[in-house]
Amino acid sequence: MKKKSVVILGAGPEQIDSYKIAKKNFLHIFGVDKNINSEGLNLADTKIISSIYDYRKILKIISLSINKYKILGIVSVGVDCPKTVYEISKYLKLDIIKTKTIKIIENKEKLYNALEPNGIIPKFEILSNKSKVNNIVDKFNLPLIVKPHIGRGSRDVMIIKRINDLKKFIKFQKKKTMKKFIIQKYIKGKQFSVENFFYKKKFLCLISLRNYRNSRKYHPNIIENGGDLNPNIPSVLKKKIYEFTKTLSEDLEIENGPLKLDLIYSKGKIFLIEAAVRFGGGFVASKCSKSLTGINFLNAYFDYFLKRKILFPKKNLKMKSISISTRAIVPKKNGIIKNIKNNISSKYKKNLIHISYNKFIGDKIERPTSHAERAAFIIVQSSKKFVAPNLADKISKKIIFEIY
Repeated sequence: MKKKSVVILGAGPEQIDSYKIAKKNFLHIFGVDKNINSEGLNLADTKIISSIYDYRKILKIISLSINKYKILGIVSVGVDCPKTVYEISKYLKLDIIKTKTIKIIENKEKLYNALEPNGIIPKFEILSNKSKVNNIVDKFNLPLIVKPHIGRGSRDVMIIKRINDLKKFIKFQKKKTMKKFIIQKYIKGKQFSVENFFYKKKFLCLISLRNYRNSRKYHPNIIENGGDLNPNIPSVLKKKIYEFTKTLSEDLEIENGPLKLDLIYSKGKIFLIEAAVRFGGGFVASKCSKSLTGINFLNAYFDYFLKRKILFPKKNLKMKSISISTRAIVPKKNGIIKNIKNNISSKYKKNLIHISYNKFIGDKIERPTSHAERAAFIIVQSSKKFVAPNLADKISKKIIFEIY
């Protein structure tokens, strides 16, 4: 009999919970990461040292074991590689991502082109070598957003406020021959991340209000400082986000598994910034969902492809009367990390759900240009509604990176 197994894409801190759940379920783990020292690979049974985007290499290694292992699922948390998930899924006949879906969500260019007629995409165009600065400014006005057509974690996503900065970016873009860039109208409004888990077309929905306070100091890069789950927003807006998600899932033919959305709410209208068939970063699916809903989304996904019964609510979830906030820690100056101090008092330790570090003693620290370059990350919970944001701000200041 073939041993049940799973493919986990990525092996960094945000994927560790996937490895632990797989081990708990006695699954053989095919762990994929290009960094041989990634901590998740210590838990993998078969280590595939490869970029998560190189699906041909991954498939070649998996195919050597296909007679020995029965792969039941592919798990993607905090990494955006839909083409890899689709190709492996197609090879294994798992139907995780449908052909119609991949044609839409493979990259932002395809996503925006497909959904622009729906009126939910901010005005955009593809930046080319022939793009003229004056024409761009006349069409979009300043400020505007530039972003690569693939990727996540805010890499190379920038806000352009001046014509000279746009000229510099176009010059920079020409050197990045492997990347296409998108120019997009800047829309001022509240930004939300929406984490969803689908089961037989029904879904559980977690809304997070993204925290961009004090983000101007990182401009032109756009760096988020965590977010607030179960936020203090009108119930009418929550309903709008839920209905938006439902309609979009039908357009994308999402029936089972994760769907991660990034949205902007401006002047009574919801705009789509990103849609990905994966769980998001920030440990929302693994650590936050259980506290808020009683259901661990990541565990439920494993239960789904293990064909276990999932106790899905008959109606949309009613959130528990608690609040959860996440925050990133970024040292104020550049240099080498001399010491890391955790000065969180016992008064606040009960509120700290999780802390993870991306930087350690001896590492070089610089002003972040993407989310992966933030030094540490915390998750804070309060038993009272809407209290966690302030608590998270206080606790984040107690993690001290001494730099020399």
